[in-house]
Amino acid sequence: TFNGTSYLRPQGMTGRGLMAFHGSLMGSDNFKYKARKIDADTCSFKLDDEEPEPGTDPFAFATENINGHVDFDKREGEFKSNDGESTVHFPANKYLCKMDMFTWYMDQGEIELAKNEGTDVNIETDLDLAGSNFYSTHPKQDSLNFKAPKAKFAIKTKVITCSKTEFIDVADARIFPDSMKVVIRRNAKMDELINSKIVANYITKYHQIINAKTKITARKAYKASGDYPYYDIDSNQSLIYFKDIRLDEGFQTIAEGKIKEDRKFKFSPQFDFYGDVSMKSSDPFLTFTGATRISHDCASMAKNWMSFSAQINPKEIMIPVSNTMKNLEGKPLSAGIVLRDSEEEDSVDVYPTFL
Repeated sequence: TFNGTSYLRPQGMTGRGLMAFHGSLMGSDNFKYKARKIDADTCSFKLDDEEPEPGTDPFAFATENINGHVDFDKREGEFKSNDGESTVHFPANKYLCKMDMFTWYMDQGEIELAKNEGTDVNIETDLDLAGSNFYSTHPKQDSLNFKAPKAKFAIKTKVITCSKTEFIDVADARIFPDSMKVVIRRNAKMDELINSKIVANYITKYHQIINAKTKITARKAYKASGDYPYYDIDSNQSLIYFKDIRLDEGFQTIAEGKIKEDRKFKFSPQFDFYGDVSMKSSDPFLTFTGATRISHDCASMAKNWMSFSAQINPKEIMIPVSNTMKNLEGKPLSAGIVLRDSEEEDSVDVYPTFL
């Protein structure tokens, strides 16, 4: 249906006003008609929301100042920005994005959006000339934003699937989605990022967490769990599971985990450890609070655990020893060296230990 003024001339048919078809509303001052096609150098375009929430915009998708071409034989609409990029609104999702072009597939009920990628982000130098193009408009998400050169919008379910998203910055963390995909549903709810990677903070890059399950809820709010690759003095890797990764009151990423005794975790071949582990993105080393013991091969001598709490540099293991050393039962310990006659003639084995 058409609401406006049409002109029929020998050169063809034109018009200005509003075209309504297939759940869409297309407005222009210069429509050009063919039997099965509509063209407009400059137009606006909106798609109805079949199930709008009370008090929300009745449209699921809206943009303007675009060049439009609709082909009813192909059942497609092709639209390109007249300004290099156009702002597209997703009222039900509480998001907007800036895109160069999009294609509407009428029968599939989908829209594919694309943006000229321009200059790529240099992750090493944090140089990003292209910038973000997806922005949350939810009042509690503090303008959460990220870059996604491609996206798909499912009109009926109101699901935005973003592609080629290299990372999302949340507070001091840089979060890398698995397969570069981000899914946004109604009311700006982002799907949990499975198998993601977290770098914290993104300036110092002191810490990295892999295999992470990450739930982003705002520009300065996220929670996660994942594995921390810990490299000992010999560069052997052990994974420390952090169950609780979050932001503190200063919007600094912190994490807490636990290493059980049966893990047989080692700082180095000389030191065993089990207990609690914590991380702060501003500190270069992890803090270990638990028990350590010296790993020796003297079967006749006990291996006693000593409790301690300290940051540990994995390349320079230094366990704090004081006059008030205690084991896990709170009983006092002392550090010493035990000499043992070796099986070899005229030789002695030396074993440092906690006594």
